[in-house]
Amino acid sequence: MVLLAGCRAPAPTPTPQPSPTATLAPTPGPSPTAAPTSPPTPAPSAQQVSIEGFAFSPQTITVARGTTVVLTNKDAVPHTVTSDDSVFDSGSLAQGATYSYIFDQSGTFTYYCAFHPYMKGTVIVQ
Repeated sequence: MVLLAGCRAPAPTPTPQPSPTATLAPTPGPSPTAAPTSPPTPAPSAQQVSIEGFAFSPQTITVARGTTVVLTNKDAVPHTVTSDDSVFDSGSLAQGATYSYIFDQSGTFTYYCAFHPYMKGTVIVQ
């Protein structure tokens, strides 16, 4: 008698397959709105004063607070821009040299040339 016994291989275990997923398109949200802004306040510009012919020209200027005043020596001799109350002093300015000062406080500021004291000027800051 012959006995045949068979081996049977186990059934394969199914491998899970990824299931398709739906791709969602982004939905647009509300657009951001800009907050209302007030127009920018213009910065005060520079005010020019010439030192020429042994005089400050213009001799008196009126500027807004925060304005830079630029003084340029156009004479062939040195001059200074010296405030009466010692707030500012340019030192000696040769021909073509400039001196700048920012007037950030309101008031009336008088100045003169230390080499030529008859040369006087005034800055009125509002």
